[in-house]
Amino acid sequence: MNRKRVGILLILSFLMVSVAFTSTAEACGFHWWWRHGNKSPPTIIINSPEDGATLSGIVTVNFTAVDKRPIRWYQILIDGTVKSWSTLYVWNTTEESYGEHVITCRAIDRSWRWGEASITVTVDNRARDALKIMSYNIEASGTNPDWKQVVKEEDPDILVVVETGTWDDNDNYILNQVVNEFNTYFLDELPYTGYCAEDIQYATSGAAILSRIPIISFNQIPIVTLDDTTEYTVTHDFVEAVVNIDGIDVHIFGAHLKAMSGAENEFRRERETEGIINYMDSLGDVPIMYMGDLNSFSPDDTGDLAPLGDLGYGPMTMTMRPDDPIYGQYSSTVHNYTDVFRTLNPTDPGYSYGHQDAQYLSRIDFIVVNSYFEDRLINSTVGDTLTADTGSDHYSVDVFIQLDSITEPDSVPPAQVTGLSANTVSMSQIDLSWDANTEPDISHYRVYRDGVLNAQVLGTSYSDVGLDPLTMYTYEVSAVDTSINEGLKSSAITATTEEGGDADLVLINEFLPDPYALYTEEWVEFYNPQALDADLSAYILDDITTGGTNPYSIPAGTVIPAYGYLVLYQGATGVGLNNAGDTVNLLKPDGVTVIDSYTYSSSTDDVSYGRESDGSPTWITFTTPTPGAANIIILANGDSVLINEFLPDPNTLYTEEWIELYNPLGETVNVSGYVLDDITTGGTAPYTIPFGTTIPAYGYLVLYQSVTNIGLNNAGDTVNYLMPDGTTVLDSYTYTTSADDTSYGRETDGSSIWTTFDTPTPGASNGAGTGIGDLILLNEFLPDPNTLYSEEWIELYNPLSEVVDISGYIIDDLIGGGTAPYTIPAGTTIPAYGFIVFYQGTTNIALNNAGDTVNYISPDGMTVLDTFVYTSSADDISYGRETDGSSIWITFDVPTPGASNAGSLANGDAVLINEFLPDPNSLYTEEWIELYNPLGETVDISGYVLDDLIGGGTSPYTIPTGTTISAHGFIVFYQGVTNIGLNNAGDTVNYLMPDGVTILDTFVYTSSADDISYGRETDGSSTWITFDTPTPGASNFVPSSSGDSILINEFLPDPNTLYTEEWIELYNPLDVAVDISGYIIDDLIGGGTAPYTIPSGTVIPAHGFLVFYQGVTNIALNNAGDNVNYINPDGVTVLDTYAYGSSSDDVSYGREIDGGTTWTTFTSPTPGASNTGPTPLSSVELYAAISIIKRI
Repeated sequence: MNRKRVGILLILSFLMVSVAFTSTAEACGFHWWWRHGNKSPPTIIINSPEDGATLSGIVTVNFTAVDKRPIRWYQILIDGTVKSWSTLYVWNTTEESYGEHVITCRAIDRSWRWGEASITVTVDNRARDALKIMSYNIEASGTNPDWKQVVKEEDPDILVVVETGTWDDNDNYILNQVVNEFNTYFLDELPYTGYCAEDIQYATSGAAILSRIPIISFNQIPIVTLDDTTEYTVTHDFVEAVVNIDGIDVHIFGAHLKAMSGAENEFRRERETEGIINYMDSLGDVPIMYMGDLNSFSPDDTGDLAPLGDLGYGPMTMTMRPDDPIYGQYSSTVHNYTDVFRTLNPTDPGYSYGHQDAQYLSRIDFIVVNSYFEDRLINSTVGDTLTADTGSDHYSVDVFIQLDSITEPDSVPPAQVTGLSANTVSMSQIDLSWDANTEPDISHYRVYRDGVLNAQVLGTSYSDVGLDPLTMYTYEVSAVDTSINEGLKSSAITATTEEGGDADLVLINEFLPDPYALYTEEWVEFYNPQALDADLSAYILDDITTGGTNPYSIPAGTVIPAYGYLVLYQGATGVGLNNAGDTVNLLKPDGVTVIDSYTYSSSTDDVSYGRESDGSPTWITFTTPTPGAANIIILANGDSVLINEFLPDPNTLYTEEWIELYNPLGETVNVSGYVLDDITTGGTAPYTIPFGTTIPAYGYLVLYQSVTNIGLNNAGDTVNYLMPDGTTVLDSYTYTTSADDTSYGRETDGSSIWTTFDTPTPGASNGAGTGIGDLILLNEFLPDPNTLYSEEWIELYNPLSEVVDISGYIIDDLIGGGTAPYTIPAGTTIPAYGFIVFYQGTTNIALNNAGDTVNYISPDGMTVLDTFVYTSSADDISYGRETDGSSIWITFDVPTPGASNAGSLANGDAVLINEFLPDPNSLYTEEWIELYNPLGETVDISGYVLDDLIGGGTSPYTIPTGTTISAHGFIVFYQGVTNIGLNNAGDTVNYLMPDGVTILDTFVYTSSADDISYGRETDGSSTWITFDTPTPGASNFVPSSSGDSILINEFLPDPNTLYTEEWIELYNPLDVAVDISGYIIDDLIGGGTAPYTIPSGTVIPAHGFLVFYQGVTNIALNNAGDNVNYINPDGVTVLDTYAYGSSSDDVSYGREIDGGTTWTTFTSPTPGASNTGPTPLSSVELYAAISIIKRI
């Protein structure tokens, strides 16, 4: 059967299965939204409330969304803030300001199309029913069995309860239980929120407040101040809640005074009352309600209506009778207080029989108010429900109040707003401000953008966010009064947003999936790798896109500054990353296009995943996460490093002596400042290892005599490795003789046994590979080469941390059949974690396309150490382990002989021509073309074609097999490789598909200039410009034209052990790169050493550093004091200067923070890195924004 016929049958079979499966799925209730193109957004119908309605109290907002496909999610927004993720929202309008509000209902379908509708309503709670406020003693934390029923019958809006006792136990468990019970009972009312006193001593003490009105603050008052200024600790409790009633902040006090009778307790009640009166006076002229229990009223106030019991009437007399000859001296000097019940019920006794015992003929529960409530009190009752009359131990006291006087609104609008001004903050934000209107009844202001109402604000400023970059907007503002009269709009002004970067270039930089002790929640950090701010409004953060938590849409106005960071925490996003593995995705606002993604398979407590350095393609884990800051690898120190091997007597194999250090740890270590020496009491001078020197995990560092100047005596000597103090010996070895080209070394790396080696191994494992070749693995092989490869091959992998010798081991296909086995030659080694590839032209092993076996065999020719059997093959498809050394085998569309198995890569269709140089002169020796990968993943450009003018010019160049570009990375092709010659008088640069015909990207130029490149203004942008400072293999940027803003940031005048020469560091505080060609560095002007002129083409990146060493500048700073100057190219104008009076060994002078005004000294200098905090010891490698100029 031919291939064409097979293909047709497969297609027909697939269609039949698809139709059957789809029909069955829809019959079962599944809907395949992708089956048909859905181009219409959902239709939104707002059911309630009506557009233009006036609302008060509790309002239900609901809507219906109609669409051909299922809805992905819903939203209800009030004034732009998301309130609900469903089609229903119960809105408590009492928490909103009086005036107009915009309700927006939105739905997003499975095609990520948004449908929305908005209405405008007016909130007016001024004319609602009077509020009912209740004071009630529930006795000993609520032992009275009927108290909840009393509350349910009374149905108060605000309830102050006393004797709450144990309600604060177990994180207010009882309080919350009570609140939930009442909210369940009063389903059609506003819900209560509750607060109570804590750390209560007695069950009969304590106070709490339950309120349906917003509680602004809650305060417990355990200590009061008496008139003589002494402090008095209350035996029970006072609480204060500020409640916003119809826009008015009312201070409500809950008081529980000592319950027992007798002179001592009467004295306590009076002192506590004296103190709380003073506290209320300290608040000034504010509305006050004083509520509680166990106070008695004077007969002067109640007459015979409430006869005096034995609790004493001092507290109430102190509160309400400043003219009393005994207690008036303690009364308020600010407020006049009134007993609510007595004022509204002058002939009602109003007393309760405390504990249902007739001996207490005094009213116990009370509500007292200050004069603010005059004419606002409507009615007051005492325990008037059936349950209160028959079963309660206390009678509650209620009061109905109406704070607002309802009058006809005025019809006079406010004056026109003046003083409107705008300040452009960023590419997506403009800040507005204006003068406040002088009318006393101003409610709010309306902000109009381009003639359309954009916002309503209470103050006189507004930040407009989520704007488009480089766009001009027109603004007007009007004032609105409490009667909703709108004044004339202000004079219109315009403002233009700044230029913005490409948000598609933003990267996921670091994330924490498993917070434990260091962090309380998960987070994801983004990094902006460009010189322009990027607006991430509406971009989406998600975990695995086919499941997991709901995606999070980044709010409007969210901007990441150039080379800056944005950290989103789980508490805000709701995105939860699984500890057992998950994917982190950044998507475009369409919710489909993935900008960047990273998948992990496990997690560890407080360990983050992140790029090795900001924006790099390599991901690692960090034991010290850095949310919102640069990714830094904090390296271990070099104390564990060992002398591993050394050569004292080179002859024919080596031209100089050397010493090898070995790192026995599983992490990179920093050996900066550590010291090598021969015999410490003589011999040659010790050598200090330079700053920034590291040794990788299980790695080596070889230091040659031409660098160290250490000469080892042939007749015997000592090799020492010392601490940076130059005194403490960490490792040492003494020998007594030497032989030509024979090294001393540890028998195996890091062991305690020393021996000699006839074959030294500087920079490699001692005695490499002895007896451990059995652990080598088959890793990948290609049985059927076609176009990408010309012959078959087999790859072996070394999973060990040391070099392995595989001399004599055997590779074979089917044992006892097929081709002859191949014996690996003597001296063949594989480096640690390395690969070796054996091609068919060498081995003569032919793997059958129809299936075969690949074997790796012991030198005995019998023991099979590793094997893999396959049953078929395909053109240019390899078999290999899913990851190097893993047990899972898969096939690879893009084989990787001699490299790590990386899986299938994206193709190179999206790659762009980013920059090219047609006319090299002095800065460059040849032409070049740079390609850029704008995707968030590595792409394979094998077989793609570069060319100049098609059909003319030089021959096209086919990019070799295995060529890749990392995510958001670059690759540069030089003329010496491609043979493509670009004409100086004009030409075309083309990037084509592997077919050599289809053009994917092209640029035409008509002229050129020496060392001037053509390139995109920013990486991947559509705008092309020329660059005086080309950047092959790096991000395109336009250097600033002036270096006047550059600052002296740090300098070292007196190097000793840590440093071998003086240096001066400059810092660029700007957001753009700066060219400092021709600027001058000098010490004392008119004296000292000669000034140093900075060479042409010298650039400092944005927020970057540049270090000039004495070996380059010849500037010598005096230890006894000197000046450091940074001077304009005119040689006269001093732009920055610093004078010091003395210096200390290895201590630098520097700004306390980069670019700051305060100078200090640093015992741990940071050349080429930030002055703030610990310096990453591998800063040169980690920071792309760091340059160091030093003569080698």
